[in-house]
Amino acid sequence: MPAPPPDTVFRYHAYPVHCTAFSTDNSLLYAGDEEGWVSITDMKTKRVVAHWNAHGAGVLEVADWQGGLVSHGRDNIIHFHEPLNRVSAPIAPTIDPSAISSSSKSLIGTTSTYRTLFASPRIIRSLPVNALNFCGFDLVPIPTGFELDVPAMGEMQEEKEKSVQEDGDERNSGADQGKVMCRWKSVQGLLAVPNLTDSETIDIYHIPSFGRLHAAVTSDPGASHPEREGKIRSGLVMSLRLFFRPSPTSSTAFNATPSRPSCTTINTAPATATLCLVAAFEDGRVEQWINADWRKRTDPRMRGIGTSGKVNQGGWRRLWRQKGHNEAIMAMTISPTFDFAYTVSADHQVVKYDLQATASSDEPDPEPAKFATKQIGNSAVAVSPDGRVVAVGGWDGSIRLYSAKTFKSLGTLAYHRQTVHAIAFPHLPRERGSSDCQDYSTVGTAEETSVIEIVEEDENSTEDEEDGQRNSRGMGKEAMRWMVSAGKDRRLALWQLKDFSQR
Repeated sequence: MPAPPPDTVFRYHAYPVHCTAFSTDNSLLYAGDEEGWVSITDMKTKRVVAHWNAHGAGVLEVADWQGGLVSHGRDNIIHFHEPLNRVSAPIAPTIDPSAISSSSKSLIGTTSTYRTLFASPRIIRSLPVNALNFCGFDLVPIPTGFELDVPAMGEMQEEKEKSVQEDGDERNSGADQGKVMCRWKSVQGLLAVPNLTDSETIDIYHIPSFGRLHAAVTSDPGASHPEREGKIRSGLVMSLRLFFRPSPTSSTAFNATPSRPSCTTINTAPATATLCLVAAFEDGRVEQWINADWRKRTDPRMRGIGTSGKVNQGGWRRLWRQKGHNEAIMAMTISPTFDFAYTVSADHQVVKYDLQATASSDEPDPEPAKFATKQIGNSAVAVSPDGRVVAVGGWDGSIRLYSAKTFKSLGTLAYHRQTVHAIAFPHLPRERGSSDCQDYSTVGTAEETSVIEIVEEDENSTEDEEDGQRNSRGMGKEAMRWMVSAGKDRRLALWQLKDFSQR
């Protein structure tokens, strides 16, 4: 039986696409390519609504934060963009491609029909980072009740607000800008990126103050000790994931999804929250670190050599270190319940790690589970929102689906002609009626959202109004079976997966 074709194919990128992600409410699709171009697609209309050159080099990662885009480029900088405003505009008439300049063509893309694009979102803040090792950032919201007390936060944001130049766009009016800055002052998060000077370690920044909270996490203070020479890891950080784990007695799950920020609250806020970091390295190794006292600043380089087998860096403790690949890890993802991590490499293996496993100082680290695939060379991996399906993208352009429980094959999707660089699933819907979890995709009310609604015909019709209301609340259940793949062939493919709940 031949593989089913994708539901929709987006062809407006002129260069290989390296990363893609859904917005928190699944209404927008972000993508970045190897020349620094970023696109935003409205998932209701399946049309590109913004496409611009955001970075001077390739884009490593894109994500959603408070309804706005966050992009990480090879030009050693992370941009935080303001949300796209909800606007209604008629579709522009088809334009003769011969009448468009070469620069305009590259902006609009390679689609056969040219449409009017909205202005690119303005940059709110930028953070200089180290992009030497091709490792993208990870960004998670701080759980409600655990926010840091940063007195200078408001002053820093006000100063930045004054320094931003006005571009004359109606989107940047005083009222809209005030809402954006108000949201930036009220919501906090943690951003993990490779260290500025040591690409083998990780820094964690506080958002929105942009102050470095933890420096050089995963570093070993005893690396230069003569007795430990030759036993210390080496290799750049290739991928990282950051998340919070509640106390065992808590009934609350407050994390971002492994793909990007979101949260679900069941009842009350937890009494404690442990910050967890999973890092994959160039030598094929994966480590999990935890910090229960994460609100305090740490820098292990200022400490001496630990006396125990597990290195303790001022609150950070390594739970385990496992090596499942002999080659550099190409991609890593985490299950929605934060129970397992999956990695792929240049070999034919998919390796599964138990994130709840621990090892004492006198016990060996637990061994990961390895599953062989039929393809040598895999470059992307992702887990579906329900945690049942693991999707693996290969160098041959195929996407292989596996059961997360048994790792039996569920089928192969074949469309891309070259390497699949990225796979993205939508986010889980947020629990409604919860006061302990903020919806980062909206400002104020449900009428103010990052979704761009394009009205083609009668914008006053009842059907259009109902569609707009549904879109402002997020895409809902219909988006839960989506999967997007992107690759070297410059295309993004949107797939509608079948229900694998019985597999």
